[in-house]
Amino acid sequence: MPTNQNEIKNKGLTLVELIVVMLLLAALATTGLGSYLRSLQRARDSQRKADLAQVQRALEAYFNDRGKYPSSSSDGKIMGCGSAGTSVCDWGSYFGISETQPTYMQKLPVDPKTASGQTYVYQSSGGVDYRLYAKLENEDDPQIISTTVSCGTGVNCNYGVSSTNTSP
Repeated sequence: MPTNQNEIKNKGLTLVELIVVMLLLAALATTGLGSYLRSLQRARDSQRKADLAQVQRALEAYFNDRGKYPSSSSDGKIMGCGSAGTSVCDWGSYFGISETQPTYMQKLPVDPKTASGQTYVYQSSGGVDYRLYAKLENEDDPQIISTTVSCGTGVNCNYGVSSTNTSP
């Protein structure tokens, strides 16, 4: 049992001490949230790189079968589907010729931020070569390139891969 008023006063925290503790917790939470958001961006960027690598393998298989790369549509899609191999293959759809012909990909990948209008872009020069583009979120990525290719409304691509006979 406390014997005097000073011992009773010193048992709790002052208002200033509580505010300092809350400020420290807020700073830690802000730092943690920033790190978490950056890790999500890097994860989406890794997914984009892996997606384009898979499409590259499918395009090389197409080239091995047909002797040329598929054409590209004006909006950056692959023109290599259907029985004649000339129909548009939408991102997120089947990439192949027909049930009896080879399937290059069961489902072409879609950009993780498709909901915001961002997409992958495919370009081909008459079947001789190709370029695939995406927009990476991490602007510090060492593989960022400078390009004017649009990856969506108001979004320029900044990452690309290509056939071995050209560069992105």
